[in-house]
Amino acid sequence: MQIKFLAFVMGIVLLGTFIAPAFATHMGGHPKPTATQLMVDPLPECTNAFQCDATFLAGDTVTFTGILTDSAGKFVRDAKINFYSFKATSMQLLTSAITERDGTFKATWKASIS
Repeated sequence: MQIKFLAFVMGIVLLGTFIAPAFATHMGGHPKPTATQLMVDPLPECTNAFQCDATFLAGDTVTFTGILTDSAGKFVRDAKINFYSFKATSMQLLTSAITERDGTFKATWKASIS
């Protein structure tokens, strides 16, 4: 069973530390969505949990880490987490990660000019 989740990136920058509800779409088996909680660790370049004005140069490597749990606080494993860049007229997938047995994930993205 594969579960897909979205983590949103504003511009090219993640909004620091946040805890956001994520909704699972089960690919077979259980069509009912499952409430989850996605916690993304803060980027060192961000000083504010609500807005991150960090600048990344082409070639910089950015690592996103965090944990995914269900509404009961249990770890969600084997879930796909996607990180996107949002611009005025487009949305671009930056990187993805699959959660481990303990619900944690680590995804790296190499900044580029696009």
